Amino acid sequence: MSITVKAQAVKDKIESAFQRNAILDARRIKVETRAGKVILSGSVRSWAEREQVERAACAAPGVHEVESYIIINP
Repeated sequence: MSITVKAQAVKDKIESAFQRNAILDARRIKVETRAGKVILSGSVRSWAEREQVERAACAAPGVHEVESYIIINP
């Protein structure tokens, strides 16, 4: 059984996860989705934040690949 997840729903779930995390400033992160692929860009304050962003994107339903262009900008 194959489940098709709409790109906007994936994007919304990832952005919601960022907003629930008090450490992350979700406004600094841009999320794009294309057929199961998530493209992240923007900036975070530390490597730990970057890893958190990438993990949240990977955990979203329907995501098969994450491409990260997140930079560290303390």
